[in-house]
Amino acid sequence: MVTSDHPSARLLAATLAQLGLRDAVISPGSRNAPLVIAFWHHPDIRVIVAGDERSAAHVALGLACQTRRPAAVISTSGTAAINHGPAIAEAHFSGTPLISITADRPAAVRHAGHGQTAYQPGLFANHVAFEAELDEHTLTEDALCDLIAAGWQASLRGPVHFNVPFAEPLYGTQTPTKNSQLPTPNSKLKTPNSQLPTPNSPPSPPTNPASCSTWVPCLGIRNWRRCGSRCWSGVRCWPMC
Repeated sequence: MVTSDHPSARLLAATLAQLGLRDAVISPGSRNAPLVIAFWHHPDIRVIVAGDERSAAHVALGLACQTRRPAAVISTSGTAAINHGPAIAEAHFSGTPLISITADRPAAVRHAGHGQTAYQPGLFANHVAFEAELDEHTLTEDALCDLIAAGWQASLRGPVHFNVPFAEPLYGTQTPTKNSQLPTPNSKLKTPNSQLPTPNSPPSPPTNPASCSTWVPCLGIRNWRRCGSRCWSGVRCWPMC
């Protein structure tokens, strides 16, 4: 299996896949090339390409809502990363397991006057359950794996953010040998989809709808259209008895 020669990208894809990640939405870029390579070639991860970062984050949010499993969204560095913000805010208030992964420049060149730069560590601090910088230049592989596993566990509570700095060259690949050990997640970690609440099924409609005095619009409920003394054509409503 081909993967990136950047340890943080390789370990991020491998660890998340072992923990249960199955969907990743990627927006094209250059700085995120190691992430694209690692996730694209992983056999257990389905990759969806979305050119606009804001749209990509909402696609991932929808996948997480539908599957009740964490879904990842990956962007390149700089101002592109900020576009994950709206979906992360929605995931925060709905408790949806969205994993934002943003590539970044190395810390040493963040203030070198490059264009389209943003300060990415802590970018979504008020709206995430966990955040970490996966810096392969300062952290061991064991430390990287621990942070990745901790972020996955935190997705039980809502969105998480991994910021991943990469130095050039960005497009190198490697083929792990059969003896290469992939990170082994802590056996005590919970699988998020087994812990997340499933959407509640609507109650059965009353046998005598006329007995209800209050009716409210409610998406997803069919056929109930009488709202108080009026009938709203085409509006789906539900009686509140």
